[in-house]
Amino acid sequence: MAENDGKAFLSGFFEDYHLFIRKMARRYADDPDMEEEVCQDTWLHLLEAQDTLSELDRYALPQYIVKTVRNCAYRFLLEKREEREHSVPWNDLTEKERPQESAEETVLRTEDIACLMDAIDKLPEKERRVFLTKLDSDLDHSGIASAFGISVASVYTYVSRARERLKKALYREEDGY
Repeated sequence: MAENDGKAFLSGFFEDYHLFIRKMARRYADDPDMEEEVCQDTWLHLLEAQDTLSELDRYALPQYIVKTVRNCAYRFLLEKREEREHSVPWNDLTEKERPQESAEETVLRTEDIACLMDAIDKLPEKERRVFLTKLDSDLDHSGIASAFGISVASVYTYVSRARERLKKALYREEDGY
Protein backbone atom coordinates (compact mmCIF):
# COMPACT_ATOMS: atom_id res chain seq x y z
CA MET A 1 0.00 0.00 0.00
CA ALA A 2 1.45 3.37 -0.98
CA GLU A 3 2.15 5.79 1.86
CA ASN A 4 -0.36 8.42 0.64
CA ASP A 5 -3.02 5.75 0.10
CA GLY A 6 -2.36 4.49 3.64
CA LYS A 7 -2.74 7.98 5.12
CA ALA A 8 -5.96 8.60 3.19
CA PHE A 9 -7.33 5.21 4.26
CA LEU A 10 -6.48 5.85 7.92
CA SER A 11 -7.92 9.35 7.85
CA GLY A 12 -11.20 8.11 6.39
CA PHE A 13 -11.17 5.10 8.70
CA PHE A 14 -10.77 7.33 11.76
CA GLU A 15 -13.59 9.61 10.68
CA ASP A 16 -15.89 6.65 10.02
CA TYR A 17 -15.17 4.61 13.13
CA HIS A 18 -13.83 6.74 16.00
CA LEU A 19 -17.27 7.21 17.58
CA PHE A 20 -18.09 3.53 17.12
CA ILE A 21 -14.83 2.52 18.83
CA ARG A 22 -15.44 4.97 21.69
CA LYS A 23 -18.98 3.61 22.14
CA MET A 24 -17.74 0.01 22.22
CA ALA A 25 -14.95 0.89 24.67
CA ARG A 26 -17.50 2.58 26.93
CA ARG A 27 -19.43 -0.71 27.11
CA TYR A 28 -16.44 -2.48 28.62
CA ALA A 29 -14.96 0.38 30.65
CA ASP A 30 -15.51 0.87 34.34
CA ASP A 31 -14.31 4.46 34.24
CA PRO A 32 -13.24 7.16 31.74
CA ASP A 33 -9.55 6.35 32.16
CA MET A 34 -10.11 2.73 31.22
CA GLU A 35 -12.26 3.82 28.28
CA GLU A 36 -9.44 6.02 27.03
CA GLU A 37 -6.83 3.28 27.47
CA VAL A 38 -8.97 0.75 25.63
CA CYS A 39 -9.55 3.22 22.78
CA GLN A 40 -5.83 3.95 22.48
CA ASP A 41 -4.89 0.25 22.57
CA THR A 42 -7.56 -0.48 19.98
CA TRP A 43 -6.26 2.23 17.64
CA LEU A 44 -2.69 0.95 18.03
CA HIS A 45 -3.80 -2.56 17.18
CA LEU A 46 -5.83 -1.34 14.20
CA LEU A 47 -2.86 0.66 12.92
CA GLU A 48 -0.73 -2.48 13.06
CA ALA A 49 -3.46 -4.39 11.20
CA GLN A 50 -3.93 -1.74 8.50
CA ASP A 51 -3.44 -4.18 5.62
CA THR A 52 -6.04 -6.54 7.06
CA LEU A 53 -8.52 -3.69 7.55
CA SER A 54 -8.32 -2.57 3.94
CA GLU A 55 -9.24 -6.09 2.79
CA LEU A 56 -12.38 -6.45 4.95
CA ASP A 57 -15.82 -5.70 3.54
CA ARG A 58 -18.19 -3.23 5.17
CA TYR A 59 -19.90 -5.97 7.18
CA ALA A 60 -16.81 -7.77 8.43
CA LEU A 61 -15.00 -4.57 9.43
CA PRO A 62 -17.33 -3.61 12.34
CA GLN A 63 -17.15 -7.18 13.62
CA TYR A 64 -13.35 -7.06 13.49
CA ILE A 65 -13.42 -3.75 15.38
CA VAL A 66 -15.77 -5.15 18.05
CA LYS A 67 -13.46 -8.12 18.61
CA THR A 68 -10.43 -5.83 18.79
CA VAL A 69 -12.06 -3.53 21.36
CA ARG A 70 -13.20 -6.54 23.39
CA ASN A 71 -9.71 -8.07 23.38
CA CYS A 72 -8.07 -4.76 24.30
CA ALA A 73 -10.52 -4.31 27.20
CA TYR A 74 -9.89 -7.84 28.39
CA ARG A 75 -6.10 -7.35 28.27
CA PHE A 76 -6.47 -4.05 30.12
CA LEU A 77 -8.51 -5.71 32.89
CA LEU A 78 -5.97 -8.50 33.26
CA GLU A 79 -3.08 -6.01 33.46
CA LYS A 80 -4.99 -3.92 35.98
CA ARG A 81 -5.65 -6.99 38.12
CA GLU A 82 -1.97 -7.95 38.04
CA GLU A 83 -1.00 -4.40 39.06
CA ARG A 84 -3.40 -4.54 42.00
CA GLU A 85 -2.06 -7.89 43.12
CA HIS A 86 1.56 -6.69 43.07
CA SER A 87 1.21 -3.19 44.46
CA VAL A 88 0.75 -1.76 47.94
CA PRO A 89 -2.47 0.30 48.07
CA TRP A 90 -1.01 3.22 50.07
CA ASN A 91 -4.05 5.44 49.53
CA ASP A 92 -6.39 2.71 50.71
CA LEU A 93 -4.49 2.33 53.98
CA THR A 94 -5.78 5.67 55.24
CA GLU A 95 -9.22 5.59 53.65
CA LYS A 96 -12.22 3.71 54.90
CA GLU A 97 -12.80 0.45 53.05
CA ARG A 98 -15.32 0.83 50.28
CA PRO A 99 -17.02 -2.01 48.39
CA GLN A 100 -15.58 -2.57 44.93
CA GLU A 101 -15.88 -5.23 42.33
CA SER A 102 -13.34 -7.91 43.11
CA ALA A 103 -10.81 -9.08 40.55
CA GLU A 104 -12.72 -12.36 40.35
CA GLU A 105 -15.98 -10.54 39.64
CA THR A 106 -14.27 -8.44 36.97
CA VAL A 107 -12.83 -11.53 35.30
CA LEU A 108 -16.18 -13.33 35.48
CA ARG A 109 -17.94 -10.34 33.93
CA THR A 110 -15.29 -10.19 31.23
CA GLU A 111 -15.67 -13.92 30.58
CA ASP A 112 -19.44 -13.49 30.29
CA ILE A 113 -18.86 -10.78 27.71
CA ALA A 114 -16.41 -13.03 25.86
CA CYS A 115 -18.98 -15.87 25.85
CA LEU A 116 -21.60 -13.50 24.49
CA MET A 117 -19.26 -12.29 21.75
CA ASP A 118 -18.41 -15.89 20.82
CA ALA A 119 -22.12 -16.72 20.67
CA ILE A 120 -22.69 -13.70 18.43
CA ASP A 121 -19.87 -14.90 16.17
CA LYS A 122 -21.67 -18.26 15.79
CA LEU A 123 -24.94 -16.72 14.59
CA PRO A 124 -25.79 -17.21 10.91
CA GLU A 125 -24.10 -14.47 8.88
CA LYS A 126 -27.10 -12.40 7.84
CA GLU A 127 -28.73 -12.74 11.25
CA ARG A 128 -25.48 -11.65 12.93
CA ARG A 129 -25.04 -8.64 10.64
CA VAL A 130 -28.62 -7.45 11.16
CA PHE A 131 -28.39 -8.02 14.92
CA LEU A 132 -25.06 -6.14 15.24
CA THR A 133 -26.38 -3.31 13.11
CA LYS A 134 -29.40 -3.07 15.42
CA LEU A 135 -27.13 -2.95 18.47
CA ASP A 136 -24.47 -0.63 17.15
CA SER A 137 -26.34 1.92 15.10
CA ASP A 138 -29.04 4.48 15.59
CA LEU A 139 -31.08 3.00 12.74
CA ASP A 140 -34.61 1.84 13.39
CA HIS A 141 -35.99 -1.37 11.90
CA SER A 142 -37.03 0.30 8.65
CA GLY A 143 -33.58 1.88 8.26
CA ILE A 144 -31.91 -1.48 8.78
CA ALA A 145 -34.35 -3.07 6.33
CA SER A 146 -33.45 -0.58 3.61
CA ALA A 147 -29.72 -0.91 4.35
CA PHE A 148 -29.87 -4.69 3.88
CA GLY A 149 -32.52 -4.73 1.16
CA ILE A 150 -34.93 -6.80 3.24
CA SER A 151 -38.39 -6.24 4.68
CA VAL A 152 -39.03 -4.70 8.10
CA ALA A 153 -40.63 -7.99 9.17
CA SER A 154 -37.38 -9.79 8.28
CA VAL A 155 -35.44 -7.41 10.50
CA TYR A 156 -37.76 -8.21 13.42
CA THR A 157 -37.38 -11.92 12.69
CA TYR A 158 -33.57 -11.82 12.46
CA VAL A 159 -33.24 -9.79 15.67
CA SER A 160 -35.70 -12.03 17.56
CA ARG A 161 -33.99 -15.20 16.39
CA ALA A 162 -30.58 -13.82 17.30
CA ARG A 163 -31.75 -12.93 20.81
CA GLU A 164 -33.26 -16.38 21.31
CA ARG A 165 -30.11 -18.12 20.05
CA LEU A 166 -27.94 -15.98 22.30
CA LYS A 167 -30.11 -16.71 25.34
CA LYS A 168 -29.89 -20.44 24.65
CA ALA A 169 -26.13 -20.28 24.08
CA LEU A 170 -25.55 -18.35 27.31
CA TYR A 171 -27.78 -20.67 29.36
CA ARG A 172 -25.91 -23.67 27.97
CA GLU A 173 -22.63 -21.98 28.90
CA GLU A 174 -23.83 -21.30 32.47
CA ASP A 175 -25.03 -24.88 32.86
CA GLY A 176 -21.71 -26.22 31.57
CA TYR A 177 -23.07 -27.87 28.43
